[in-house]
Amino acid sequence: MHIPLRTLTGFVVLVALLFAREWTLMPDGKLHAYFLSIGQGDTIFLVLPDGKQVLIDGGPDWTALEKLGNHMSFLDRSIDLMILTHDHADHLVSLPEVAKRYRVQAVLLSGYGSSGRYKAMEDALHKQGTKLIPAHAGRRLELGNNISMDVLWPPSEMATSLVKNQNNVSVVTKLTYGEKSMLFTGDIEEIAEATLLKTGTDLHADLLKVGHHGSRTSSTEAFLKRVAPSLAVISSGNGNSYGHPHADVVKRYDQLGIEVRRTDLEGDVEVVW
Repeated sequence: MHIPLRTLTGFVVLVALLFAREWTLMPDGKLHAYFLSIGQGDTIFLVLPDGKQVLIDGGPDWTALEKLGNHMSFLDRSIDLMILTHDHADHLVSLPEVAKRYRVQAVLLSGYGSSGRYKAMEDALHKQGTKLIPAHAGRRLELGNNISMDVLWPPSEMATSLVKNQNNVSVVTKLTYGEKSMLFTGDIEEIAEATLLKTGTDLHADLLKVGHHGSRTSSTEAFLKRVAPSLAVISSGNGNSYGHPHADVVKRYDQLGIEVRRTDLEGDVEVVW
């Protein structure tokens, strides 16, 4: 059987490109944080120095699934830790499908979800035997290689006034990598920020995932001064109807000397440590 040289050459080039892609996705001893541009919502994908993967939230549609494929090997069908900050569609939509397509080792949940999508995600995770971890302040997950994930919020018991608003039961986590740290705040608003401040919790972080897409209901001056990040990342959709991020909030970060990067302006934002 004669194979045309052009066809053979094309096949060799394709194999070489696939090999090169897989090679670039090998663990490189660095921490990669991808703040994915998925429209008006949140999806953060962390690749740890040893190759472990953490997915925080799943965005407002299935775009997160496509984006995950850009950062994972064709042969990789597992995620080490998944975190859903709260039961709102702009953080949740793709996660039931993620739970069907990938073997999720563990998931961190606040336990306050009740929507149909939330239950569909729970069902898919139960079917594959995923370990469900209640997200209560004070819990620490050791991720290896001097990396830990601390749950700072919500507390095990919450005031009814807070529970009524899903934003304020958002799971807040702090990833510590050696002497550096990242704070992921979900959509917590001013009242949750103020309550966190009163607890005396160590909120300082080098990088802050801006709360509630840069809404003026979050990012109070007192909170930002306590966190004192050098870099903040805002995840929001270009031209979204909510006006996120709010101009006053962007100005506040600027006045405090905090560098801001935005998915609505840049697309995917990658931070490498």
